[in-house]
Amino acid sequence: MTPQIVRALDPLDGDEIYLAENGGWTRDPQAAARALTGPEAAALLAVAGMQPDAAEDPDLVPAPALRRRAAVSRPSAAGAWPAAAVAAR
Repeated sequence: MTPQIVRALDPLDGDEIYLAENGGWTRDPQAAARALTGPEAAALLAVAGMQPDAAEDPDLVPAPALRRRAAVSRPSAAGAWPAAAVAAR
Protein backbone atom coordinates (compact mmCIF):
# COMPACT_ATOMS: atom_id res chain seq x y z
CA MET A 1 0.00 0.00 0.00
CA THR A 2 1.21 3.50 -0.79
CA PRO A 3 1.62 5.57 2.40
CA GLN A 4 -1.36 7.84 2.92
CA ILE A 5 -2.15 10.94 4.96
CA VAL A 6 -5.42 12.59 5.96
CA ARG A 7 -6.14 15.87 4.21
CA ALA A 8 -9.01 18.17 5.19
CA LEU A 9 -10.09 21.78 4.87
CA ASP A 10 -9.64 24.37 7.60
CA PRO A 11 -13.19 25.56 8.39
CA LEU A 12 -12.01 29.13 9.01
CA ASP A 13 -10.15 29.85 5.79
CA GLY A 14 -10.62 26.80 3.53
CA ASP A 15 -6.89 26.01 3.35
CA GLU A 16 -5.73 22.40 3.18
CA ILE A 17 -4.65 20.96 6.52
CA TYR A 18 -3.24 17.55 7.43
CA LEU A 19 -3.71 15.32 10.45
CA ALA A 20 -0.52 15.37 12.54
CA GLU A 21 1.00 12.58 14.63
CA ASN A 22 -0.27 14.22 17.84
CA GLY A 23 -3.88 14.21 16.59
CA GLY A 24 -3.84 17.93 15.87
CA TRP A 25 -3.65 19.59 12.47
CA THR A 26 -0.75 21.00 10.48
CA ARG A 27 -0.43 22.90 7.21
CA ASP A 28 2.76 20.98 6.37
CA PRO A 29 2.07 17.67 4.58
CA GLN A 30 5.58 16.50 5.53
CA ALA A 31 4.53 16.65 9.21
CA ALA A 32 1.35 14.61 8.69
CA ALA A 33 0.73 11.24 10.30
CA ARG A 34 1.32 8.47 7.75
CA ALA A 35 -0.75 5.32 7.34
CA LEU A 36 1.09 2.33 5.92
CA THR A 37 -1.77 -0.19 6.11
CA GLY A 38 -5.52 -0.16 5.58
CA PRO A 39 -6.30 -0.40 9.32
CA GLU A 40 -3.92 2.48 10.07
CA ALA A 41 -5.62 4.60 7.40
CA ALA A 42 -9.05 3.80 8.85
CA ALA A 43 -7.81 4.76 12.32
CA LEU A 44 -6.48 8.10 11.08
CA LEU A 45 -9.79 8.86 9.36
CA ALA A 46 -11.63 7.97 12.57
CA VAL A 47 -9.48 10.43 14.55
CA ALA A 48 -10.11 13.13 11.95
CA GLY A 49 -13.85 12.41 12.03
CA MET A 50 -13.93 13.08 15.78
CA GLN A 51 -12.93 16.70 15.14
CA PRO A 52 -15.69 18.16 12.93
CA ASP A 53 -15.13 21.70 14.24
CA ALA A 54 -11.40 21.58 13.47
CA ALA A 55 -11.49 20.13 9.94
CA GLU A 56 -14.01 19.66 7.14
CA ASP A 57 -14.23 16.83 4.59
CA PRO A 58 -11.28 14.69 5.73
CA ASP A 59 -10.07 12.19 3.15
CA LEU A 60 -7.03 10.04 2.43
CA VAL A 61 -4.46 11.15 -0.11
CA PRO A 62 -1.06 9.73 -1.08
CA ALA A 63 1.69 10.92 1.25
CA PRO A 64 4.36 13.11 -0.30
CA ALA A 65 7.87 11.72 -0.50
CA LEU A 66 9.85 12.54 2.61
CA ARG A 67 12.45 15.25 2.15
CA ARG A 68 15.98 14.23 2.94
CA ARG A 69 18.14 16.40 5.12
CA ALA A 70 21.40 17.65 3.67
CA ALA A 71 24.50 15.83 4.82
CA VAL A 72 26.70 17.83 7.17
CA SER A 73 29.65 15.47 7.19
CA ARG A 74 30.87 16.12 3.67
CA PRO A 75 32.46 19.20 2.16
CA SER A 76 30.34 21.40 -0.07
CA ALA A 77 30.83 21.60 -3.82
CA ALA A 78 33.24 24.48 -3.15
CA GLY A 79 35.34 22.18 -0.96
CA ALA A 80 34.52 23.84 2.36
CA TRP A 81 33.41 21.82 5.38
CA PRO A 82 30.19 22.94 7.12
CA ALA A 83 30.83 24.67 10.46
CA ALA A 84 28.95 21.96 12.41
CA ALA A 85 31.18 19.25 10.95
CA VAL A 86 34.34 21.21 11.74
CA ALA A 87 33.22 21.82 15.34
CA ALA A 88 32.51 18.12 15.83
CA ARG A 89 36.04 17.09 14.84
